[in-house]
Amino acid sequence: MSRVLLLCARARVYIFPLLLGVCLLTSCGNGQQTPSAQSAPSDTPPVASEQITAKIESPPAPPPPDVAWPTYHGDTSLDGVADIAFPNALEQAWQFDAGASIPNPPVSADGRIYFANLKGSVFALDTNGSKAWSKSFTEPMGEGKPPRTVYFDAPLLLIDSTLIAGSSSGTIYALDTESGDVKWKCETSVPILGSPNFADVVIDGKAQRRVYVIDEAEGALQCIDFESGTLLWKGPPVQRCDGSPALNGAMAVYGSCAAAIHVFSAIDGKLLRETPLDDDSQVAGGVVLLGDSIYSGSRSGMFVHMNAQTGEMVWTNKDCQGESYSTPAIDATTIVYGANDGVLYALDRAAGALKWKQDLDDTPNSPIIARDKVVVTAGGELYLLRLEDGAKLWSFSVSDFVVSPSIAGELVLVGSDDGSLTAFAGKEAA
Repeated sequence: MSRVLLLCARARVYIFPLLLGVCLLTSCGNGQQTPSAQSAPSDTPPVASEQITAKIESPPAPPPPDVAWPTYHGDTSLDGVADIAFPNALEQAWQFDAGASIPNPPVSADGRIYFANLKGSVFALDTNGSKAWSKSFTEPMGEGKPPRTVYFDAPLLLIDSTLIAGSSSGTIYALDTESGDVKWKCETSVPILGSPNFADVVIDGKAQRRVYVIDEAEGALQCIDFESGTLLWKGPPVQRCDGSPALNGAMAVYGSCAAAIHVFSAIDGKLLRETPLDDDSQVAGGVVLLGDSIYSGSRSGMFVHMNAQTGEMVWTNKDCQGESYSTPAIDATTIVYGANDGVLYALDRAAGALKWKQDLDDTPNSPIIARDKVVVTAGGELYLLRLEDGAKLWSFSVSDFVVSPSIAGELVLVGSDDGSLTAFAGKEAA
């Protein structure tokens, strides 16, 4: 059992391997594209062709798409898909020095980027890399004792104009995105390592927005009212969980060190069903919830597709030769995920058959599917791969260790152990 407890700690696949080594000693372990501009109707009468002497210019190009990235892995389903087309190569657009390692991917929307560093500072940047604000927080330690710094080990969550940050001491902060000021705080009394997530649920005919976090030690789901910050309920424990819940308006889904996938009601936290895997298949990364389908990797390397309504297994794939704790990226036809054997795998979504695999020489972090490309990091490298066959199109050495990539508009963002946040944009054709 002790080996299982150690290995399951690799849940936080989106942080540096350096930090994962510490965890191993102590624990178990889609945005929308802006429509093209349409010409406004004109009241000016037509001009005869011989009167036209001015040069006719092309209409201005429509603004670039604002691809929102509210969680560490895309939307609340955690599917890791960005509706944006990248060329076959990227180039560095800018780099921001945050002063300390950046342990998790940034979140973004509406021209703003948000992330935290390991010194407890939360940053807001614009898409040009200029700082809008940064904030640090302290918590009282009792009479006669100095306050302690608040550290945010969990990925951030962005909900409209509110940034949700879960601290290692168990306090959930709701921050105003314009200023960084605290809107409310919620004390959960348990460490938060997995990403918070949110859903709009309907209760007594009224829609209510709620925030969900997982008690890392027990794997119990906790629900917070988004408007007030009130802790509404705590679900039953399952076993240690370092991962993150996937949400829709009815269900919250995640795995745990119990080697099982758990499905809870997003309304009241009741355990609806759970499906055990084999004894070596602990689930420590994020799972993906798409419609009635659940997708997840595991410590044994087995990848599973389950029916969320029945808990029945649709298919399994055992081609992976390593332990998989990355959150998979899943589009209409393809599933892409990584493992600690240094390989990125692609499966057919319908049947679960292996489509291709690509050796990246280091553990791939949670990948992104961006139309016909895969964006992924491994070690200190950022890669672009062709989705069709996994061919390497481009790579860039960013730092010694980098986190999973994220998206901000037309930018790819990568945080690193050296404290830099680097933005990459499509490279112009020569």
